[in-house]
Amino acid sequence: MSKKFMLFTVGAILVLSFLAGCSRLTGHSGNTTTNRDNITNETHTDVITHALQNSAKKFTAAVEVNASAGSFTWVLTDPNGAVQWNGVVEAGQSYDKSRRLPLTPGTWTLKIDMQGASGSYRVNLNSN
Repeated sequence: MSKKFMLFTVGAILVLSFLAGCSRLTGHSGNTTTNRDNITNETHTDVITHALQNSAKKFTAAVEVNASAGSFTWVLTDPNGAVQWNGVVEAGQSYDKSRRLPLTPGTWTLKIDMQGASGSYRVNLNSN
């Protein structure tokens, strides 16, 4: 095994371990927040997950998007794969809303698809 490959592998394991640790800390608090500023001409999908516990009494999601170019499309699905909230923000538009969601325990997934997108977004998934 080459030295470069071994260093890459060790580095990848350290990064993944760190991210897994952060996820546990975020999940423990019942709050998952993702904030991306200065997005410039991006075409890809960001995926945000939130573990909703059986003990949760309330679950809310807040989505704020400012698009200066391209488009942002988001879809929030529950642990069963059912779409619970979605929307599109096109160039020159802004969106800032929140809503209360069903208490379906498990991993919720929010996907934000960017097509030539510039601008910013902020997402907050909060359960307590």
